[in-house]
Parts: sequence; C-alpha cells; structure tokens
Amino acid sequence: MTQERMQSGETRHFYHSFPRLKPGAVRSNIVAKGLAILKSIKEIGLILAPEIVPWSQPVVKGDDRRVNTKQHRISFTELSRSELPGHSKWFGPFSLQFRIDALRRLGALPTIYVPQPLTGDRNFSSVGTVIVSTIGDIKYTVDQLHQLSQLSDLEHVKRLPGAAGATSLSPDCTVNLQNTDENKKVVRSSQVPLRSIKAVLDYIGYKNAPFELMTGVLHAVQNLFYPTDDAHTEDALLQYYRQREWRIIPGLSVGGTQYCKPITASEQKEKLLAIDERFWGTQFPDGSSNHRRVDDAFFIADFEGRHISEWIEKVIVPSDAFSEGKQLFGDRVESAN
Repeated sequence: MTQERMQSGETRHFYHSFPRLKPGAVRSNIVAKGLAILKSIKEIGLILAPEIVPWSQPVVKGDDRRVNTKQHRISFTELSRSELPGHSKWFGPFSLQFRIDALRRLGALPTIYVPQPLTGDRNFSSVGTVIVSTIGDIKYTVDQLHQLSQLSDLEHVKRLPGAAGATSLSPDCTVNLQNTDENKKVVRSSQVPLRSIKAVLDYIGYKNAPFELMTGVLHAVQNLFYPTDDAHTEDALLQYYRQREWRIIPGLSVGGTQYCKPITASEQKEKLLAIDERFWGTQFPDGSSNHRRVDDAFFIADFEGRHISEWIEKVIVPSDAFSEGKQLFGDRVESAN
C-alpha cells in the first residue's frame, strides 16, 4: 500500500465530503440527502458540477474589470482520518475516501489558489487576478487562431452551412473576419486572402503544439484557479487555501477518448433535480444564455474498465445512515461516529 504518511504514522487519503451543511438544516433531511447522493453515484457516477467564479481586476482608468470564469469540477481534500471529523463539520457528514494514487490515476490536480485584491488596495495584492484575467485573454487569442486554422481546413469547411459540396479551397479566396460586441453587432471587419492566413498559421505553428491542444490546456488551467479567501465569511483570509483541495476536471483524454462526459439524459437530470432542485435547477449565465446548472454538468461513469464507484476505497457515513449505506456499498461502509 503506497500511501503518504504523516510523521505520526497516520495514513492520508483524499476525501470528498457532502452534503454541504447550512445553518438550520434538519438532521433527517441531511441524512436523506446524503443517502440520495450515494445512490446517484451508483446509478450515474461522480458528478462534476459547474460553477461561475467571479474575479475583479483593478484597472488604471474606469471601473474594475469583471471576469467570470466557468469551471467544472469535483473536489477532494487531502486529509488524515483523524482530521476528517473537523472537515465534515463544514462540508458534510458523508465522505468518499480515495487512495492518493487512485485519484491521481483519475487525473486529479491540485487547485491553484489565487489571492483576491485586499479591500482598498489597488496595487500588488491584485497580481493574482491580473494573471487569471490575462490567461483568459490568452485563451481567447489561441481560440481565434484555432478558428482560423479550421477555416483553412477543407474538411472543416465542408461541414459549414451551405458548403457541403465544396471540393477544394482556393488560396486566392478571401476570408471575411469580423469582431462583434456584446450585442453581436459587428464593430470591425477585415477581408484577408486565405493565402495570407495560411502563411501566418504556418509561421506560428512551426514546431508548436496544435491550437486545439493549447486551448484545451488553457481551459483546464482555468478550471483549477480558485480564490484564496472566502469572501462570504468574515475574517476568512486564506480559508480556501487551507483546504488542500484537489480537483478532477473534464476535457482530459487518452487516445482521443474522454472519460468525463456531459449529462444529456433527461432521466439523469431528473435524479439530480430530485436530490437538490434549488442547486441543480439554478439558472446562471454562461456568457451567451441562461440555463440550469444540471444542463451543464459532467459525470464519470467508469474508468479503466471499472465502474467509478469501485475506485472508492471507503464510504464514511453517519451512524443513522449506516444500514442504508451498507446496502449500497457493502463492507466498504464505515460509521463516522
């Protein structure tokens, strides 16, 4: 057994605890919800929920720049078993225990904690938000280059509306490039010969990674950024940083196959809505429209030929959920009490 150990000899694991405790929550409702989540793991898999993380970047002139990053993830905390009760008081009395090497095989990565600007300071405490915002700009630039490379690809062009019969692309044809504002109004337009676009792309792409890979990596990085401080809790500087959080994120693939898949089946969505309609039914902006959280979630059903639930080493549940939990996960269930 190759697990990290503290000097005291305690074995450490990754834990995912739920359901998040809220003030005034009724004990029986918490237990029922936790059991419903355990059942959904057996029936659907691990769920990667979407979240929009806001960042505020101070600028020299004008209002601060507001940047929203949409992330998809399921989070885990690196703990010893003796630390779990304290963690569960905040994140929930049910916990999934994973071996450290097992979760790393699943592609888990440590969260990159980024400090927000301190209240009233517009100088160096804003460095983190500048980095996050600028990485978004870099991703946009690479996305644009990727789109240009697709426009110079005959197979991609054939899939565009009205171009099904295309047999070739003339290097002398002209591509109309347009910039639009938030209301989709064209604010700038340029006509560029395809020959020139291909020449620039060949220059940029020389001995370089494909644009599709680069934009995928940048998207993965954006899924890992999270604030250092809990802005919703008084005197909570560094609160998130102390969680030692790791995440599984979508978009990772081996041999072109991704094991994180979007939830599309209405039956699966209804099961999640039945567990927590307020959370999963919440509408939030994705940059182009408003849609429910459940419509933008991912799930992991299996990995390396095994159902994802088989990768869970232990399931820790409250004593009053032990019997029901054991029916779902057998001898891997342990009581938290």
